[in-house]
Amino acid sequence: MLNIENLSKSYGNLGVLNGIDLSFERGEIRSFLGPNGAGKTTTFNIISGVEPPSGGSIHLDEENLVDLPIHMRARKGITYLPQETSLFRGLSVLDNIKVYGARIDGREDSQMSPISSLKRLNIEELKGRDVTKLSAGQKRKVEIARALVLSPAYLLLDEPFSDLDPRSVAGIKDILTSLKEEEQIGIALSDHRAEEALSISDYNYLLKDGIIIAKGTSEEIVESEAAKKTYFVEEDDNPR
Repeated sequence: MLNIENLSKSYGNLGVLNGIDLSFERGEIRSFLGPNGAGKTTTFNIISGVEPPSGGSIHLDEENLVDLPIHMRARKGITYLPQETSLFRGLSVLDNIKVYGARIDGREDSQMSPISSLKRLNIEELKGRDVTKLSAGQKRKVEIARALVLSPAYLLLDEPFSDLDPRSVAGIKDILTSLKEEEQIGIALSDHRAEEALSISDYNYLLKDGIIIAKGTSEEIVESEAAKKTYFVEEDDNPR
């Protein structure tokens, strides 16, 4: 289980996270919703080790990960895919996966080889392509395939549907659902396309000003008075 207690983050006098408590297990999808500045990306950055918290704890099973750097958390099973592409320009798809696995982990015993990860997502035909020639949807699939070589227990995705066309969004949703069910990976995702996130998530957190103001199943979130007053109204007023 991944368990976060009283997580906080401040930059000087500015509080970005204010006592976040949450937990989730492998084999489920949890979404983090909220307007810009709510603290979603900061939460993911702290869980993955990109930046330290100002307070609180992050336990993977019984181990506190707060003091571990990002590459050590990856070895423990926590992999993070930020919104901005992290693929290495000038390398092929296959070389991107090989370099990433060696750079982050260095293990010889990964459960999934680079080729196997591409096959797992049905994109083996892309292995020789320059990543700069890929579509946005293809890049996102390659990033997920690259994460699989680390045999993640938990996969964090920030804005996985950003800049994708509807067909690509549907494909990524199918992949995430499959990884949850067949690989028993715990998936946390944050996206402004609330309807897409809610359609595949088992449980949801709605953040505003660094605080969880509502949580529950997709149906419970949609019917939540806090969500209606503070988030979905904004969504309606600012259609994408």
